[in-house]
Amino acid sequence: MAAIGAGRRGIVTADLTAAAGVPAHARATLRRRGVLVPVGRGVDRLRDHPFDHWAQCQAVLDLAGRGAVLGLRTAARLHGCYAYRRADDLEVLAPRHNDHGTSLGRIVQTRSLPRAHVTDVDGFPVTTLARTFFDLCGDPDPPLRRRGGHPAHDRKMRAVYNDALARRGLAFVQEAAVLAVTGKRGRRGTRLVREVLLRFGPEYEPTRSDTESLFMELVWATGLPEPEKQAALGDERGFIGVVDFLWRDARAVVEVDSTWHDGPLESETDAERDERLTAAGYVVKRYRYRHL
Repeated sequence: MAAIGAGRRGIVTADLTAAAGVPAHARATLRRRGVLVPVGRGVDRLRDHPFDHWAQCQAVLDLAGRGAVLGLRTAARLHGCYAYRRADDLEVLAPRHNDHGTSLGRIVQTRSLPRAHVTDVDGFPVTTLARTFFDLCGDPDPPLRRRGGHPAHDRKMRAVYNDALARRGLAFVQEAAVLAVTGKRGRRGTRLVREVLLRFGPEYEPTRSDTESLFMELVWATGLPEPEKQAALGDERGFIGVVDFLWRDARAVVEVDSTWHDGPLESETDAERDERLTAAGYVVKRYRYRHL
């Protein structure tokens, strides 16, 4: 029993123990002694193994049955998405024909889960990042779950998509492929994913921080022309630096600063760079998150 649980984060199932030759009465005895702690139908955990988030992920997968995979916020955390780095949700996608009764987590039924939409992360079957994003678009956080969506949810999904492009390895073509296979009229998430892909497009260069993403939201909301991002500028003395946003024709520069810029050395460097940009004919504006 210990050997079975060792490779499964302390989680054992009736099917696995039976296949290993452990009789049902022996399993019942271990339960009475407290060595095994029931989690749900046919699923137990080893008492001395920590029942942490990842052990619970294994347990909810076993409870969901064959073909189940981790999805939604749980998958987003496994993929490293910044917005879900602290998500403790236990969410599983499972085929509709499965028995979905569970005492742990949330099981979301799905009619379509192609093999290409499933990958392996840390030993778990997980929806790919592209499929995870599609599913999240159709499943707002609990406070925002209402018919017709919510602007705050749309804004969060755009930030998640930007983060996935910039730091998690997602490509435009991967998300477009998921939309082509999974999206359909009336299916949750289809509208928002389509809008995100149309807005950003295949040539979009992602921003590097939440503050930069928020500034772009301001640009879109006010109808300003879209600026160049991370543009390198110089003068007769040579290279000045890479600016966050540039409207080249208007010779306008915007820098959005984090608290990292509060140090004396950084402030001196920023001031010197701004002076050179101004002397070169650029208008320079600096904004902090609270200003945006």
